[in-house]
Amino acid sequence: MHRRNGMHIIFRNAPQITGVNDDYVSLTDIARLKTDGETNPVIANWMRRVDTLEYLKLWEQINNANFKPTDFEGLYLACIII
Repeated sequence: MHRRNGMHIIFRNAPQITGVNDDYVSLTDIARLKTDGETNPVIANWMRRVDTLEYLKLWEQINNANFKPTDFEGLYLACIII
């Protein structure tokens, strides 16, 4: 399979943003693959998923020297209770 300036996600191409040292994928662009309308509800649902929160926590622990796990736990509990 050939890729042309994007990542293959769920059998569709999502635009890729190239930074100085890293490449990024826009959550809004991925959400547009799931809906033709408003993308906010799609992203909000993703952000409330336990696996998404666990991924974000792990990413922060690896990449953010100032990350405070105890502060994150409050956000985590607030999101899973909703």
